[in-house]
Amino acid sequence: MPAVRESALAVAVGVPALFVLLAILLNALAPASGAQPEAAVPDPMATPLVEESLMPIPDPVELGGPDTGSDAAGDSSMGMADPAGEDAMRAIGEVDRPASKAGKVPVSYSVKTSDPVAFITIDDGVHRPDDALAYVRSQQLPVTAFLTTWTVGSNATYFTDMTEWGSIQNHTVSHASFDKSSTNLSTEICKAQRILRKDFGSRPWMLRPPYGAGADRTDVKRTAQSCGINQIVMWDASVNRGKVVKARGDLLPGSIVLLHFRPELKSDLEATVRAIREAGLRPANLADYLTRPA
Repeated sequence: MPAVRESALAVAVGVPALFVLLAILLNALAPASGAQPEAAVPDPMATPLVEESLMPIPDPVELGGPDTGSDAAGDSSMGMADPAGEDAMRAIGEVDRPASKAGKVPVSYSVKTSDPVAFITIDDGVHRPDDALAYVRSQQLPVTAFLTTWTVGSNATYFTDMTEWGSIQNHTVSHASFDKSSTNLSTEICKAQRILRKDFGSRPWMLRPPYGAGADRTDVKRTAQSCGINQIVMWDASVNRGKVVKARGDLLPGSIVLLHFRPELKSDLEATVRAIREAGLRPANLADYLTRPA
């Protein structure tokens, strides 16, 4: 009987102890209370960019002025590059002048000219329809492509062909708004400069702010000029799904028309060319009418 009692006691003590040990092990392997699993990196293609042409056209006081913004507007240090980062960019030729002397980059909604010309600009690069490229080639259209660098990838040849009579310019790395405090301006603007120079062999000198936001901010202008931008380009007309919207009632000499690399780009280009010609104008290369870097 004593042996039986000892065996029963061992079982009574050992079994609960075993359950306690298993509970400890399971708890150690499980996520901490309230912890969330690490989020997956979002796929940019799964979240299409909001297009500028779907937003209201900016209404500056004087469309096409030499600098329609005020240097006093939005004067903050949002996203400014740190000195070490600037020194590194300067060492590889990405910074042309100290940021403290920058901030005078003009913002153009149109170009002041008496020539009967208008300018076709296409943003982003998400879609690359072959029929649009064929149309540009057949018409020898001067296209200015403002590219968001994550859309380029292995498609540099497409954009090179699309801009044979125009140029490739900067639309940032990830299409982040310049009006958001979380946006790192140095990364979005200056890193895009380096990527585009590597992909296409020359450094852009025009910048189009995503969503048309923050163009007049002093910190945006400083950062842009510090890495080689000397023109911020907006627009006074846009084309989306064949519909032409004009800020000034009609296309005028020097109008800048905004389109996007969308599946319907060919029909948008046809609508743009038709509107330009109906206004008595012709498509021209924007780079020939804005001041290039010295």
